[in-house]
Amino acid sequence: MTEKRISELFREIAELKRRIAKLEYGQQEIDTVVDPSGWIGEAFERVDEDFE
Repeated sequence: MTEKRISELFREIAELKRRIAKLEYGQQEIDTVVDPSGWIGEAFERVDEDFE
């Protein structure tokens, strides 16, 4: 591989890392909005236990 091609590959990898980081951050924000501290899931588990 030429030096130029290697440089292009590193740039593409860096861009992919940035895009993945943005997606992960967005997913964390969605999780926080939907279930801020996990209490909604815990509430459903307790309701299920109560019905059993």
